[in-house]
Amino acid sequence: MSNKSVWNFWAGVYNSLAAQAVSLAPTRRYVLERLADQPLAGRRILDIGCGTGQLLADMAALARTQASSVTTPAMSGFMEPELWGIDYSARMIEEAARLLPKARLLCMDVADLAVMPDLSDFSSLPVTVVENPALELSAVPESNAGSIKLEASAAGFDLITCTHSLPYYADAQKAIHDMMGLLKPGGQLLLAHASSAYVYDRLFMSLVKLTTGRAKYYRPEELAAMLGDAGKIIALELFKTRFWLPNFVFLQAQKPAQGDCIL
Repeated sequence: MSNKSVWNFWAGVYNSLAAQAVSLAPTRRYVLERLADQPLAGRRILDIGCGTGQLLADMAALARTQASSVTTPAMSGFMEPELWGIDYSARMIEEAARLLPKARLLCMDVADLAVMPDLSDFSSLPVTVVENPALELSAVPESNAGSIKLEASAAGFDLITCTHSLPYYADAQKAIHDMMGLLKPGGQLLLAHASSAYVYDRLFMSLVKLTTGRAKYYRPEELAAMLGDAGKIIALELFKTRFWLPNFVFLQAQKPAQGDCIL
């Protein structure tokens, strides 16, 4: 069974898996804590490997919470964040579409990030991009959107998140560099996934692979090496969600503003 088949299989029950309580939801909370002091209202946000859209929904809720703490109860002038999600499992995109009626969701492979559609003119996007609520859930198209390149400097993302999916990418370094390329100057990338930092981590995740297929769980120093000079590291650390689970690794990196250099 291919990785895509695995995730299509799990999509319908993904939100009720036991892993939600012990690892997936705690990881989302960890990411949200790191975003608590960054206003998300009006931001263009992309979640790569978005699955059923849970983190996107959580970030939208955080934006409303942030706005309500500084505006009137009616949140006068509040602008919802512009939510984008990518997943190569069509069934995951179906589930995300049910949860996020205003999100812009793409069924595509992370290998195609460098040739994403031009975000500056959404009306011209190809049929491989699904804009709700006009989604036909029974026929989510596969991506062939490799013909339209993104002008990242004019229409990039303020924030890109990628949780738990990087270990399954064939070329993780290319994916990280493509993600950084999609950010606006000063934009941030947040990565989080299970790590292989210690022997126990590697033993534990070798069992997880039996249910998910081929994967490589990176250590902090490996993520730093793959990022290279593409971005400035703001945070790089291990964290635990349960004492008996493996370590998770978190990377927060910023794309240099124009004229800045990375030290």
